[in-house]
Amino acid sequence: MLTKPTIIRYFIVFAFIASSETTKAQSLNTVHYKKLFRAWGLSPLLGFYSTPPTPYPDYEPVYNGSWFTNSFSNNGNVQYIYSTWDILAFLYVIRYNVKTLDPNHSISLCTIPSIGIGQSQLNHFDVSASGWGSINIPLFLEFNIGNIHNYKSEKDEGFILGIGLEYTKAPLFYQPVEGIRIDAQGDLGSYTFTTGWIEPVIEISKTHFNKWNKLREVNLKVGVSTNGAYNVRLSWIKWLWP
Repeated sequence: MLTKPTIIRYFIVFAFIASSETTKAQSLNTVHYKKLFRAWGLSPLLGFYSTPPTPYPDYEPVYNGSWFTNSFSNNGNVQYIYSTWDILAFLYVIRYNVKTLDPNHSISLCTIPSIGIGQSQLNHFDVSASGWGSINIPLFLEFNIGNIHNYKSEKDEGFILGIGLEYTKAPLFYQPVEGIRIDAQGDLGSYTFTTGWIEPVIEISKTHFNKWNKLREVNLKVGVSTNGAYNVRLSWIKWLWP
């Protein structure tokens, strides 16, 4: 099973391989040997994250018809969910060309780590809690059509389809929720919530050269987990080549 440390280790190994290939390409002194493509990007107001539900029992005072007693009854579990909306996310893209099929088609590995600045809010009206920030680290296996995957491509536009796994933490920070009844005696305690998870992810991108002959990409990424978590992000990416 892929855990958070495993995903992080895979990302470090991938970054090391990409760095080694960059050094090799520079030593060969020709862009045609390079398999590595790098870019940076932004996602303004277009990133949204929803955590897996965290269940906690809901204890309410027992009412005997005239007054409240000193006991509390469990009315079932409440599913607490944090929702995070990124005001602005910063991205860095590393795409490594694994296999060139022909001048206009290839298979690649890609990671697009991002850090977002945004507001988080808990869904339950009885609990006042908020947080902020997000981190997202996806790893894709991609099929590329057209430009960006190959320096010898004959196309001015291209498309990318990718599948993979990603680690998300959102919110990065949240205020503790304290003073909550945690048992039938009315004892008070605090709640902690699941704010980091791993999920499958897909992406679709369109690449093109703008009127200044600079390569740009519009990237849509959607992650959905079996535990109820999901995220959606639309990004604008500026490639560092040409």
